[in-house]
Amino acid sequence: MRQWNTILKYIMLRLKIENKMFTHNKILNFIKQNKISLLLILILIFGLALRLYFFVGIVYADEQDEGIYLSNAINAYNGNLHFSKYKHLPHDYLPNPAEAFDFRTIVYLPPSFMFKIFGISELSAISFSLLYSLATLIIIFHIARIYFDEKVGLIAAFLYSFFPLDVLFSTRLMPDIAVTFYIWLGILIFLLAEKWNEESNPLAKNKKLLYFISGISFGLGYLAKISVFFAIIILFIYFLTTRKIKLNYLFIILGFLAVFTTEGLYYHAVTGDFLLNLHITNGVYDQKLKFENPSNFDIMHGILKIWTLDGSKFVYYLPAAFGIKSSWQDINYFGLFY
Repeated sequence: MRQWNTILKYIMLRLKIENKMFTHNKILNFIKQNKISLLLILILIFGLALRLYFFVGIVYADEQDEGIYLSNAINAYNGNLHFSKYKHLPHDYLPNPAEAFDFRTIVYLPPSFMFKIFGISELSAISFSLLYSLATLIIIFHIARIYFDEKVGLIAAFLYSFFPLDVLFSTRLMPDIAVTFYIWLGILIFLLAEKWNEESNPLAKNKKLLYFISGISFGLGYLAKISVFFAIIILFIYFLTTRKIKLNYLFIILGFLAVFTTEGLYYHAVTGDFLLNLHITNGVYDQKLKFENPSNFDIMHGILKIWTLDGSKFVYYLPAAFGIKSSWQDINYFGLFY
């Protein structure tokens, strides 16, 4: 009887050891098979931790810009968008520059939605900015993976995870993170339509739909900030390198026009002006160029009006993105690293 007990204990011990070894090998195999995904998750966690550590929120933010966006979000939460005040505007109406913020609906409507679910709070206000930032990190990984490989994608994602401007803006109620997300989402969907093989991926069989969705993404970026048109430069460079322009690319324009037309129809129904957004933005441009940065060059005036609401100061903002102060002095070498 004792011998049988000894044998039984030995068998049980062997089973435990083998089970542990099996579990250990199973975990190692899982890590090997999903190494890239796990590394991307770690980078994502690192990026999230960094953004939360340098949390800005509403209290420490720009009381004018973010104050206006927050006010608009609360008004939308209460069902008051106040666009009816633009009904029957005079032809020579001179808008306040801050009025342009009212038309960046994709910036403050998502927070108003979060207010309805979680209540009005600082975290609800910036939640979409944080999601946009982290989602952009994943998008950058996939774009780099498409052009190079997964290792380059991980490096690109890691560099973006601690890019200073994105870290600080990711917890602020500002349009910059949103427009960045929608530009790169549109570019990613466009590249998937270009690169996917119809035989290996069933989604590639309807490339027209992918191009259309890409255009919708650019259209949503337009609702965040008019500087979404910088995406044209990226696409133009792509067309130059590939030397191909397909008829299907018209679906990108159609996707954008779907958003643009929807917005226009709403403004027409409320105010009678289909192009209200562009009329107000154009008026803001004229003021900024006339009073803040006078220019003697009509062609430059036109270019600045087209690209961005902050176009009159673009030559100052671009160096700042690379760590150079707007005085063109005091180079930040960490910024230039990018």
